[in-house]
Amino acid sequence: MTEFCEGGDLSKLISSKKGMPEKEALTYLKQIVDGYAEISMNRIIHRDLKPANILLKDNKIKIADFGFAIKSLDAKKYSSYNVGSPIYMPP
Repeated sequence: MTEFCEGGDLSKLISSKKGMPEKEALTYLKQIVDGYAEISMNRIIHRDLKPANILLKDNKIKIADFGFAIKSLDAKKYSSYNVGSPIYMPP
């Protein structure tokens, strides 16, 4: 099931504004952290979190694209796989 997010994604929002005021960025960051905490409580690792995978609907974020997601219990099994978008991957 897919929800229509008329606000586009975070990367397009940042591009269109040529940056973002700190207060607005903190609002989105808090929502991202809260969303990721919820995902973690359900023992899921997203593995491709980036602005293009953060959708906007009524100024609320929606974390999307769970194509590389795994259950945290399987993390050891997949630890040798390099997935995600290189520019956003941790070192």
